[in-house]
Amino acid sequence: MGWEKWNFRMNPFEPQPLESREELQNLFVGREQELRKAKGILASPGSRIVVEADAGVGKTTFVNKIFSELTEEHPDILVVPKTIKLESYLGAEAKWKISTALAAVLKDLKAEKKWKGRIKHLVAEARKLEIEGVSIGLGFIPGIALKRRDEIPTGPVSHLAEEVKTSVETLLPKLGYRCALVALNNLDALPDEHRKSTLNEIRDFLYSKTISFILLADDGFYEKAQSDLPRWRGFLSIDPVALPPFSSDDMVEIIEKRLTFYSMPTKEAVNPIAEDLIEFLCETSAGNLRWTLSTLGTLASTLLERPSIEDVMTTEMALPTLRAKAQLRLTRLTGAEQKLILKLTEYGRESFSTDKKFQDMTGYPQARLSQLFNSLHRAGHLVKNYKARKAYYSPAPDYRLLNGR
Repeated sequence: MGWEKWNFRMNPFEPQPLESREELQNLFVGREQELRKAKGILASPGSRIVVEADAGVGKTTFVNKIFSELTEEHPDILVVPKTIKLESYLGAEAKWKISTALAAVLKDLKAEKKWKGRIKHLVAEARKLEIEGVSIGLGFIPGIALKRRDEIPTGPVSHLAEEVKTSVETLLPKLGYRCALVALNNLDALPDEHRKSTLNEIRDFLYSKTISFILLADDGFYEKAQSDLPRWRGFLSIDPVALPPFSSDDMVEIIEKRLTFYSMPTKEAVNPIAEDLIEFLCETSAGNLRWTLSTLGTLASTLLERPSIEDVMTTEMALPTLRAKAQLRLTRLTGAEQKLILKLTEYGRESFSTDKKFQDMTGYPQARLSQLFNSLHRAGHLVKNYKARKAYYSPAPDYRLLNGR
């Protein structure tokens, strides 16, 4: 027995980004001003913009909405539909991921006969590039024994990636397109020791007159890139497109829309989650829609084995389960990490590495706090916000439930 028990076609709380046009038309809420701004910039070929937001507030869905509307309004814009994640790729690897994605889109186009041979050759070059790129990602190139990833000779791969991208740029107008759109995600999650070198290496690669790039990152990436990377100053649009966290009312509306959209056409769906629990989780998450949906799905699934559809998950029923889940997650951390998270929940507000009061609470010096903040944030245990170029951290929503309602 699955979600059809409540007359749903599928899990209405599935936290994956919205992709289909039907989903985007029916389930996307708000962001009108940000959409107008982003679409206005991207309508010009060769644009480069940053979309910033906290984790879990719908950056990928927002970009999918941009792509959906722009392709409908401007048929001469070609979109690479899947957002390319760059969190684990170094400079040359990032280039081959982008170039192979561009070539893959061309492969599926209906083109005039005179261009089919050119596209076929370009796809073959991209396939060759993909094989070489995967070799780099695995830490070896055939016939060369290497121990350290950063010793791998990436020059040939980088050069071939640039050739493929240049060929795509040249071919686009001949195929009737004035622009291609590519979205790159998780640039802020690049390894610390490689972030600057990778961003500087791909800077010139991202420059194009016929390809526009959307860079998705957590809050603060734009300002940090402008201040830490001199070659990036003036390279991006004049300011980022910043997505604020969803309000509780917005999230309740999104969930209500999902309950209607994913219901069976001929039957009325039954919501297995009490309204007060939905509102409580929306408020607890501080705008993190992904966590809220995932948590609702987990809670609802605990009712699947019950015979009656009248059973509803209430806040009182859910809290022990949620706290047990947070405690289990906490036990997987080191003692120092556990202490920091518990002190943050006790603190009741965001903190930063030079916060003297929080240093006194934990007994950790600034350097140790900074190290713990960074590692816990990368692992998804802390939420990071930038204010006036200073990074502030707060516990992930799970842990906020440990300190009472």
